Amino acid sequence: MSIDENASFIAMPPPGASPSGRPAEEPPAPEVDENDFISLPPGIALDSGTFKTPARTSAKREPTPEITVAVGHPVPAPVTAPVATPVVTPAVPAAPVWRIVLPGAGGTIAVAASTLVGRNPAASADWPGAALVAVDDLTTSVSKTHALLEIDGGALWVHDLDSTNGVYVVVGEDATEVVPGARSAVPAGAELELGEFVLRVELSQV
Repeated sequence: MSIDENASFIAMPPPGASPSGRPAEEPPAPEVDENDFISLPPGIALDSGTFKTPARTSAKREPTPEITVAVGHPVPAPVTAPVATPVVTPAVPAAPVWRIVLPGAGGTIAVAASTLVGRNPAASADWPGAALVAVDDLTTSVSKTHALLEIDGGALWVHDLDSTNGVYVVVGEDATEVVPGARSAVPAGAELELGEFVLRVELSQV
């Protein structure tokens, strides 16, 4: 089919154009009520019609230190300071002491070494350093240096020094005369008779 050149050509308007050739009027914008909007919470952004939440940031965590355990090696026990143990020293019993008890209010005299007894004893070169014990004898039956007492082997011994009225060791009812130039043992609790003067002998702890 041929197109007649004299025929009028009608151009079709483009899509969306007004048939009259006038530009189409834009439809009025709808009225918007502010109360119809829903406010978005902070941090929510509108992007291309899609709501996106902000990316979650994780807190930085410190690395956990590694613990190395040696297998087969026991852990040493904690060292504690030693507790000092008090040292208890047993009490040493005191050595026994020989004593002579003078009659009346004469008192008690300890015999620790050689001791010369009499009314007025004098030092002797035979027993240097011997103690001197004077007794008050009203009957004068005791010689000036009558007897010698000495400690030997823990025992008490008596010597008669050539006295006038002699020396006797009395234990209960038994009386033993001491021979001049010899010595006799004196047991604890015995009495010594120097003439008519009597001494009592004791062995005690101090």
